[in-house]
Amino acid sequence: MRFLKILRQMEIEKEQAYASVLMYMALGPTRTKQVYQDENYQRNEAVDKDNTMIALLVVWSILIILFNVILLVLIPCYWKLRASVKHMLMFSAAIADLVMGLVVCPLIADLGVNRKFLHGCSTQMSLQALSTIIVPSVTTWAVLLININYILRITSYYYCDLSQKIGMAISIAVTPWVLTVVILVPQLVAGVDERKCTLYFPSETARKAVIVTSFVPQCIGIFITFLVAFVMYLIRRDELVLDAAGERLQAPSDICLVSFLTLSMYLPKELLLLNQGFTQCTSEVECDALHWIRILGTWELLGKSFFVPLAWTFCHQLREAVRSLWEQATWNQKF
Repeated sequence: MRFLKILRQMEIEKEQAYASVLMYMALGPTRTKQVYQDENYQRNEAVDKDNTMIALLVVWSILIILFNVILLVLIPCYWKLRASVKHMLMFSAAIADLVMGLVVCPLIADLGVNRKFLHGCSTQMSLQALSTIIVPSVTTWAVLLININYILRITSYYYCDLSQKIGMAISIAVTPWVLTVVILVPQLVAGVDERKCTLYFPSETARKAVIVTSFVPQCIGIFITFLVAFVMYLIRRDELVLDAAGERLQAPSDICLVSFLTLSMYLPKELLLLNQGFTQCTSEVECDALHWIRILGTWELLGKSFFVPLAWTFCHQLREAVRSLWEQATWNQKF
């Protein structure tokens, strides 16, 4: 019996090492056939270290932290931003994106340095859930609500009046996290496979449930709402020089740009995730092509976390906040 337990433990360790290799391969140029097609491949064999990839992960992490910290500092410090539903939703999304820079990128870089995952199976599964499901869910919910907020501000006087209240802004900002925790976390807990050290959905019903409740409906909602926001602005820009809240009606350029970036940069990785286990290649050419799609999708998934905060600089109120804080700082230095 003891011998069988030892064999079983060795098999589990091989499966976990194999999951680590797959995570590493999703970022680097290691050929797919080294894992999928080579019959002599040992699943606990370490993948060669890629210094370029590790350096790029470090740069990605610094950029994600920098741009999201800028948002997290500006929004609470400027009264117009912290009293706005839109900017509190941006604050909520920035926290989620910051997780990618503080947790996800360093852990994957550590995997590249050590050539295997050293932090346990629970950490590896949490990393997978954070990077591919939880953070994308929070940020897509936030973008969807930002788009809806813009539409309501154009069409409803009462909403414009209420949207300036800090309590309402904070309450709505918490909504993306609540929706993600309530809807997705139970499904993720049910999908844990500790033997393979990965998230695994055992049935087609479970997989469809994740599709219906996560990225796909939010993606459709974002696409529809940013089109509606753009059309509503074109219709009402001449009619409303000032909106009901007394603010100049602004073109939704930042909303359209952020919506486009969110959809385009999340879509490849999310489609691969939803088809995990079903997307099979039949030749070396197909395997290599699929592998490079995985690499592109993974880097886009990480890159979204700093490209979107950068895109928010198109928001005039953020630039106004920077000018105001700079004037305050220089004024204090003078006196």
